[in-house]
Amino acid sequence: MSDHYPVCFTRRLPKLEKKKKHLEITYRDFKNFDENKFLQDLYNAPFIKIDEQENVNDALELFYGLYLDILNKHAKILTKRVKTQTKPKWLTPDINEARFKRDYFHKKKDTQNYKIWRNKVLELIRRAKMDYYSVAIENNHNSGDIWRNIKQLMPKGSHSVPTKLIDGENDAESTPDIVNLFNKFYTELSGNIIKETTCDPTNTFDKLKQFLNSKLSPTQVFEIQHVTETEVFHLLNKLDVNKSAGIDTIGPRILKISAPVITKPLTTMINMSIASGIFPDKLKTAKVTPIYKKGDKSDPGNYRPISILPTISKLFERHITSQIYDFLMQYDLLMKEQSGFRKSHSCQTALTKLTEKWISDIDNGNITGISLLDFRKAFDLVNHRILLDKMKFYNFTSNTLLWLESYLANRTQTVQIGNVASNLAPITCGVPQGSVLGPVLFLMYINDLPLHVKNSVLDLFADDATLHKAHNNLSDIEHHMNEDIDHICCWCKENQMVINEDKTKCMLVGTHQKISRLPCNILKLKVNERPIENLTSDKLLGVHIDNHLQFDKHITEVCKSVTQKISLLRKIKKYLGRQHRILYYNAYILPLIDYCLTVYGNASKTHLERILKLQKCAARVIMDAPPDTPSQSLMS
Repeated sequence: MSDHYPVCFTRRLPKLEKKKKHLEITYRDFKNFDENKFLQDLYNAPFIKIDEQENVNDALELFYGLYLDILNKHAKILTKRVKTQTKPKWLTPDINEARFKRDYFHKKKDTQNYKIWRNKVLELIRRAKMDYYSVAIENNHNSGDIWRNIKQLMPKGSHSVPTKLIDGENDAESTPDIVNLFNKFYTELSGNIIKETTCDPTNTFDKLKQFLNSKLSPTQVFEIQHVTETEVFHLLNKLDVNKSAGIDTIGPRILKISAPVITKPLTTMINMSIASGIFPDKLKTAKVTPIYKKGDKSDPGNYRPISILPTISKLFERHITSQIYDFLMQYDLLMKEQSGFRKSHSCQTALTKLTEKWISDIDNGNITGISLLDFRKAFDLVNHRILLDKMKFYNFTSNTLLWLESYLANRTQTVQIGNVASNLAPITCGVPQGSVLGPVLFLMYINDLPLHVKNSVLDLFADDATLHKAHNNLSDIEHHMNEDIDHICCWCKENQMVINEDKTKCMLVGTHQKISRLPCNILKLKVNERPIENLTSDKLLGVHIDNHLQFDKHITEVCKSVTQKISLLRKIKKYLGRQHRILYYNAYILPLIDYCLTVYGNASKTHLERILKLQKCAARVIMDAPPDTPSQSLMS
């Protein structure tokens, strides 16, 4: 008998995943593709009949029928099974034989022989990888193949297909059920967010009208102009051939090859669409692929939806987008506070503008209150009716508005994993993800938000909003910022936008002395009556901003990332020549240092010295130099 109570404990074990099945995928077989014969068949096809069609939907239906019949003849769609774990190309029969003997002695519990063969397996693998990759990389003059080989040496990210998905009370284990649950989750997410909030869609847009009336006269209107064959041919040749095909299985590479033949029918269809104010229904369906981010693999919220629209849709959109953008730029209709999706603007220019303002305020003896406002799914919550109502004030003609209304309406999406696709589900709000036109439409939707801020300054980078106010009195900062946050919340209710209260943060920026002398060194702000969390450092557009603008936290993060990349370079350098090591440095290490360097480059010499030391370390790894090698000889 024991003289004490039983000892109980709980042990959490990792969930055993089911054995991964082979994935079936469909692909176009270009193995025996003859470009000349393909083009000849296209020339012989009766695309002239497209001119006889009465509406663009019938015209596109005819185009797809003719084009796909010929494409399927020359590049058939095949199905193949893809192993989730393929054998590496460097694997040799000697390695397999050594692994067999290692495992044999392991089962026999022969420790001495097991260790001998275990070490032999490791040595054979090391030598085989070195032989394979050094030859594959050094003897290859194709930059794409070189990068593919280098990436094989690097740790793989997890993009595995989920074996089970759980969304509330719904769960799915078979692939058809999983894709349908994904689609249900993605399409209902926006609606669920809207239901949780109080929206007041009654809006007269007075501030927007006043702003636009100061820029536009009644005669300065926007109407979509027809496209020429030369412009369509140029659009086809600018297609990125590395992009994936949409649900229509027609990729950009084959469209580019077809340009000499299909330019005329495409021009006819685009102009037919513009004239009738109808965007073709077949171009409104997105193919969505869920990409795992991190966290619980059974949670659909941990997968990023990547939407792919038909490539032909992008030809229509690029023509219209360039015209709308040029009109907005010509009459200076976008607020100067907006830096997202604009030419000559970037994260670096936006952050430079902000930090220079804050440094100037510090030099003037002020402190600055900053609130980083986070909008929940802003692109997906755009209300189509509100967007179209706003566009009227930009002097868009009725036919242009009709086309845009058709472009937004009746959109659907399907989630696809491997060869399995979900049922189509409707998309009732938001700008189309993966589209060319969507970002410009979003800029117009959010354009009037800064007009509702009276006492502070609101800077935008697409949907990233930074509210800031400088003053020498903390109470005045809090009063003015709280008032403007209330105005922003009112705008959100009128425009069906939602502020994420959990992710919205604030901080005080100033000198050590100035902040330490404050009776209370935190910023008391509220959003929807909920206190906003104070931080001493937060990430803004990829840069860690601290409350003294010393950028020590950001430099620490940069050094951490650079150290990881140098460590990886050490592991793979034996497979790379010097030139390819430099290539690795320029692709994976230098961008980490260069990103927004103009923003944090004025940090103290002590902090910047840490980055310089790591650059010297990288140089020694690249040059195979001993640790005590003088840096001057490395950099020369």
